[in-house]
Amino acid sequence: MADAWGTVTLSSLEFSGEKAQLPYVQVLDGKKRVLCKTGVVRASGPEAASFGGEALAFDVGDDCGDALRIDVRESKTFHKGTIGAADVPTAALLKHAATDVSLALRPGGCLKLVVRFADRRPLYGLGLEAACARNGGRLPLAVEVLVADLDRRALALKGVYRVPGDSSEVRDVEDALQAAANAAAAAPGVSACDASAVASALKKYFAKLPVALLRADGGVYEAFVAAARASARTRRRASRPSGRAGGAALAAASPATHALQHLRASLDRSDENMMNSTNLGVCFGPTLFHAAEGGDPALGS
Repeated sequence: MADAWGTVTLSSLEFSGEKAQLPYVQVLDGKKRVLCKTGVVRASGPEAASFGGEALAFDVGDDCGDALRIDVRESKTFHKGTIGAADVPTAALLKHAATDVSLALRPGGCLKLVVRFADRRPLYGLGLEAACARNGGRLPLAVEVLVADLDRRALALKGVYRVPGDSSEVRDVEDALQAAANAAAAAPGVSACDASAVASALKKYFAKLPVALLRADGGVYEAFVAAARASARTRRRASRPSGRAGGAALAAASPATHALQHLRASLDRSDENMMNSTNLGVCFGPTLFHAAEGGDPALGS
């Protein structure tokens, strides 16, 4: 499939139904096209089954529609066709954690499946929620790895976010992240690149988010808008994430918190890296707050 998001794999957990005549499983997209089809499902013990030795895997993408149908049919004519089916939202199939699906069979019995998704979408441009889920935690892989690398070796680097990295090395950083299954696997390839390229890759990652990092959490965004409208004295006070509104918002948005803690650490070394608050604002304001075309009415008054 062109431009596939990734591959969905279905594995059988349990099959019961003595009267079913060698059922097989097929998956259809929203246009009723068959995406894949197994051999017969054979019982192989009280809590297991097999798909006739075949893997049930298929690619998913934009053209699959909002829901897919898992269809259990008989290979013989005792019950004339479908003996069980379930419509599963495409979004549910794209969960990065394994998901169980249970299909009741007619006239009796059940087929239980486990669904797994192997994501092949580019990390750069992937939504924040999906990126966190893909990394199995609260942080996208890019934020976890790039911030850790910069914290380790670049906080004192002069002009760390003002000096652009070599474009080929920035691509090398992206490739290392895309190819890695986890932070430990990505770290060596990232560390092999110049720190300026890593810094540029971090800014690029934030700029590519479909929803800007500090817009993804409404509480954080509203706190910054309020600060922008305030007087100079009030702005200085509101810019610190304290109090009920700002503190709670930042605590709830762990990727934003992680990024802001890194920028705070960079600011604390501004006598060495020359990245004062103004310079950091110039470098990161457009990437952390980027708006849809037409600008941001909230900041216009």
